[in-house]
Amino acid sequence: MTSRERILKVLSGEIPGRVVFAPNIWQWFEYQKRHGLPGELEGCGTQLDVLQMLGVDIFSRNLLTDISERLFGGHVREEWPSLEVERTVEGDLTRRIYHTPRGDLSEVLWFDQDGTTLVQKEYLFKDFDREYPAWKAWFEARELVFDPVSFHELESRVGDSGLVIAGEITNPLKQLHILARQDNAIYLLFDHEPEMMELMDIYAEKALVLIRQMLDCGVRVVMCMDNLDSFFYPPEHFERYCAPFFRRASELCHERGAWLFSHACGRQKQIISHVVDCGLDGLEGIAFPPRPQSTTWLIICFWR
Repeated sequence: MTSRERILKVLSGEIPGRVVFAPNIWQWFEYQKRHGLPGELEGCGTQLDVLQMLGVDIFSRNLLTDISERLFGGHVREEWPSLEVERTVEGDLTRRIYHTPRGDLSEVLWFDQDGTTLVQKEYLFKDFDREYPAWKAWFEARELVFDPVSFHELESRVGDSGLVIAGEITNPLKQLHILARQDNAIYLLFDHEPEMMELMDIYAEKALVLIRQMLDCGVRVVMCMDNLDSFFYPPEHFERYCAPFFRRASELCHERGAWLFSHACGRQKQIISHVVDCGLDGLEGIAFPPRPQSTTWLIICFWR
């Protein structure tokens, strides 16, 4: 039985010939690559090279994620065909300015070379009273385009060694976390819920279109990059802002014989029953805090 066959058996609720072992060494590898790879790995240029050399199962959603450019993903392009977008790079700082018909928006990302981590130094959302029309214009203008060529090329390289996960989307509430910061997103929901719901609905529709693109290209596993936990996603927030999207996304995936997962980074006890009820097939959770000097092990929990 190949690694790919083992993973598909587990996803289908069957028992494989042995336990699937698919470590996520993404950040560890990127850190070591910048600070000195161990001798036996010197010839490895990518995370995939290391995994294939080790002979482990591959069940990954970050094989193409450029850690200096992206928080997740790698197969999707964000495009704003109707907006002018300025991008400037100064050392490890990347600034983007979006010129919308309703005003300019800006964000700044900083790549921490020592920690090998991408940090949001300036969030896109800053002032609701002054910027909300521009926020809406930004959401309406953004297009999410799946790249089938990169996906199929990666699938070909992985081959029978495993299965490529498309980790390209988030739930709508996570979008507010990314754009406003988690604490500010909560304040915005308390103070301006109708407007925030409007933005999340715009995103949800475009994300569902993106999922259809993925499924049309043969993606078998979709993962939402959500950091689910009961602190930032308490049950009432989960049901109101996340569950409707998850239900529609899981229905799309299941209709096409695919599976839907979410990343999770915290305590799940209060929301796990809600997660299951939405049709999600499982969670990817970090087993202990990541350190640059050690591997970040990920545990995939699923139910069928």
